[in-house]
Amino acid sequence: MLVENGQIALLASAEEVLSRAPSGSAIYDLEERILSPGFVDAHMHFHSMGVRAARPSLSAARSLEEAIEIVRSGSLQARGEVLVAEGWDETKWKSPQRPTRRDLDAALPDRAVIARRVCGHAGAANTPALRWLEEHWGRRGIDFETGTLLEHPILSLDGLLPRTREEEDEAFAAAAAQCFSFGVTTASDFPRPDSLSAYAARTARAPLPLPVHAYLIDPEKDWRAALGGTRRENFRVHGIKLFSDGSIGARTAALFQDYADRPGARGDLLLDAASIASTIQAAHAQDLAVAVHAIGDRAIAEVLTAFGQCPPGESARCGDRLEHLEMPRDGDAEKLARLGVRPCMQPNFVAEWGLSGSMYERALGVARVRAMNPLRSVLRAGCGLFFGSDGMPLSPLYGIRAAMFHPVEEERLDASEAQALYTRAGAEAFREERWGLLREGWVADLAVLPRGVSWENAARDTTVDLTVAAGRVVHSSNALSPFVSQGEAR
Repeated sequence: MLVENGQIALLASAEEVLSRAPSGSAIYDLEERILSPGFVDAHMHFHSMGVRAARPSLSAARSLEEAIEIVRSGSLQARGEVLVAEGWDETKWKSPQRPTRRDLDAALPDRAVIARRVCGHAGAANTPALRWLEEHWGRRGIDFETGTLLEHPILSLDGLLPRTREEEDEAFAAAAAQCFSFGVTTASDFPRPDSLSAYAARTARAPLPLPVHAYLIDPEKDWRAALGGTRRENFRVHGIKLFSDGSIGARTAALFQDYADRPGARGDLLLDAASIASTIQAAHAQDLAVAVHAIGDRAIAEVLTAFGQCPPGESARCGDRLEHLEMPRDGDAEKLARLGVRPCMQPNFVAEWGLSGSMYERALGVARVRAMNPLRSVLRAGCGLFFGSDGMPLSPLYGIRAAMFHPVEEERLDASEAQALYTRAGAEAFREERWGLLREGWVADLAVLPRGVSWENAARDTTVDLTVAAGRVVHSSNALSPFVSQGEAR
């Protein structure tokens, strides 16, 4: 492969490519490594991922005690009025006991501390943080006795915390570095107003290092006005995002039947079909797409009803999406196909929480878990399925492997199908015409897997050996180095 001017210029024999390589070209011998188009992560939180990189991470904790110790240690380096620790997942702890106000008070009684769950839909705050939240947010979504935060206050947290220009620049750089290390060359985001302002300021100074496709959360009704000055190189806003429910981990995904481990609880329907339909109509009037978060079967039903009120062909024209689609009922994928609404699913969720004995099984029971994330059924329905990670974790290789080893054999995908959903399908969803395939004349976004790594054996934390974005080497491991062409055949 010869790459010139950001494009794949030639696919031919090694002899022909080397004979045409200009003098001084960097030449990589992949030595039997797998070469893939760069990955398109169509559902992630690019800016927030960078912001969170500077905070204590609780992802490695395997008990509540370990998480609390990380919080205590992290307070020594943390900046700002409120210490935020990210990513606890009690389903991987020895005892699935969530942190409470008392736990965090015991660790740091005099400093405001908030610990956010991996899903982003739940968290816990200590007493000083609760006082801070009441002043800056209010009381909605907060249990002041336990310190539990659900949905809106925890989802809006980053917008309540000011950041300096230096911190914002560090966040964008950290997010790009994480993407490139996993071979992601096209990213996505769902920014709230504070993040949108950060994008506007950052892109006014210089282009982002990779394309970021965005859908706005909580914008004003005059969305076009909110977008002023943000349509810059490598940053494109397609529309808006709505939340119809929460997450299974937080037990806030909206269900038709009770959670197996919480009798009487069926989650939270944040928006009904009428409210969603009204917003869709307003967005479409401004030629904007609508992406709706829907995990539980009840939430999915409401969203399908809402999109069903659109004139035929309108959702396809605008580029509407349904995010997650974890618990579709029979026929839901076919409805999406008829409506022209494309689903973005996260195969990594299957490996993280959908296996035997895992969190989904405890929350929902075996029967419902087996019906979850039916990847092949959704693909077969022809509704335009594509993949994203939601950053849990940010690893297309892990997601592709998870799709291949779905616990329900009939729902498994082969490697080429899963890879296509993480490359070309995402590019198509973003309406990028020459992205996502290894073809002459197409954009040279490339990812090279480590030697000996295949789609079948990639691990959760497997990074790539080489990432090329629009013809530029943006990530290279020590295991793969180029030699320099002298402009002659070799």
